Amino acid sequence: MQTLFNSTEGLASCPPENRRLWVWRFIFDEALAMGASNILHLLMIISFISIMEIYILVILFIYLFGSLTIHTCSFFHIASSGYYFIYSYRCSQ
Repeated sequence: MQTLFNSTEGLASCPPENRRLWVWRFIFDEALAMGASNILHLLMIISFISIMEIYILVILFIYLFGSLTIHTCSFFHIASSGYYFIYSYRCSQ
């Protein structure tokens, strides 16, 4: 973003004979900033999906193998809205 602000400042203060150069520089910097933003957004989505897959595998492990040793299994589940829920269930014996 700093590069975009620098090219905007240069465009505002450039002499008329260099205006075309500064316009093209501003367009290039804007495209670069948008591309970098989109790539970072995509990487954040991919990492969130990976975290949720690991979380689901841990929950499945607790459900499937937790009943072998304990009678009551409790764990915290973080919902997508950010609230905490406590789920409890009785393990069959």
